[in-house]
Amino acid sequence: MFYSSFTSNLAGTLRFPLNDVASAFRLYRIWMTLGWNDILARYRRSVLGPLWLTISMAVTIAVMGPLYGSIFNIDIRAFMPHLSLGLIAWGFISAQLIEFGEIFQHSAHYLRNMKLPLSLFILRVQYRQLIILAHNLAIIPVLFLILGLPIHWTLLLVIPALVLIGCNFFFIGLIISFFCTRYRDMQPVLTSLMNLFFFVTPIVWHPDQLSGQRRFIAELNPLAVYVDLIRAPFLGQVPSLHEWGFALGSAVVLLLAALYLLKRSGHRLVYWL
Repeated sequence: MFYSSFTSNLAGTLRFPLNDVASAFRLYRIWMTLGWNDILARYRRSVLGPLWLTISMAVTIAVMGPLYGSIFNIDIRAFMPHLSLGLIAWGFISAQLIEFGEIFQHSAHYLRNMKLPLSLFILRVQYRQLIILAHNLAIIPVLFLILGLPIHWTLLLVIPALVLIGCNFFFIGLIISFFCTRYRDMQPVLTSLMNLFFFVTPIVWHPDQLSGQRRFIAELNPLAVYVDLIRAPFLGQVPSLHEWGFALGSAVVLLLAALYLLKRSGHRLVYWL
């Protein structure tokens, strides 16, 4: 009796958030079209179009690689892949986090006039950033060819890593988007935090350069885990069990928090716009 009552109440509580997420995935054509149109709109009337994404990242890597490799006195064949993959992974992660904070405000005309799942707009951001990531990763084979570096079987681990990161950031996106829509001052705070995290995440520098007492800067940084899950397989390394476990555990915790927010605030969101 108690069990059936509990499951019935739980199903009723989760009905709205689960329906929202399921509806968003069913409407995949809408968020894929919106995400691709965002890319096209950014480079409309441009000759090279989205190729500017690749060129911009390639120029950044070409300038920063030799400079910081010389400053840190690290072999360029070891430093360039570390830096390149770090910058590409960081761009993928930080751009999503910043755009999540603005997505409901930018989509206000849709939300006020149409009944669409809120999760659809989170997937729109993720799909757009996935396209940008694919453009930027096109640099890596060229870089490996120039430096004469081998391709390892660990590259296959990028697929489960991206799936796991995608789940984490889908739930993070729901939380951040609600929070920044309700409290508008949080968007500039979020942008400032991402600028700070760039310097304390091992993107330009390597965790081995830190002394024993300061290694906690990398070990306690959750964004460092996401960056390494993308970067390590390209470098022929298998991400540690700690990193896989952290990403899996955080996905479960973030799932519960995101469903709670959807249930509690989903119906109020349109009044905050």
